[in-house]
Amino acid sequence: MKSIILLVALLASVALADVRVPNTKVSYRVALDPMTDRNASMVFIDAAEDSSGQTYVAFKCDAGTPWFGLYTRTPLSSRVDVDMGSSLPVYYRVDSDPIDSIDTFPRYSDKTGQITISEAFQRDSLAMLYAFLSAKTRVIVRFNHYTGRQITYTFPVAGFGKAFQSIKSCR
Repeated sequence: MKSIILLVALLASVALADVRVPNTKVSYRVALDPMTDRNASMVFIDAAEDSSGQTYVAFKCDAGTPWFGLYTRTPLSSRVDVDMGSSLPVYYRVDSDPIDSIDTFPRYSDKTGQITISEAFQRDSLAMLYAFLSAKTRVIVRFNHYTGRQITYTFPVAGFGKAFQSIKSCR
């Protein structure tokens, strides 16, 4: 009986494990929302500058729409900024194209209690999806840190298209 329970637990954990696209900084997780049975999958791209895997961008599927988020290992904003509902502009550059920007909204991480997540609304999430799908080599992201420094991360896109197809393009 214990071996059957262990086998079921092992299979369940494998089904929820992230799948790394070989030789890339991209991974994905296929998932369904348990209440609606809709696609709740995600694609992640690790920042080239952070080998810890704690700085990445993610596209999370919700109701057929991919939502963009930036996750960092260092706080993005001060507590006052988040409490006041301020946005965090994120500037990005696809390969050698001109610089563009989106607005994101910092929030606390449930895991750390720190402000290490900033997410975009639908229009800006779709702009970022287009940026990552159209990039040939990389998307560079920069934001002004609340301390006054500019923080820049590079996200290599090799494997992103394959991972996004693997999650059925959020459909």
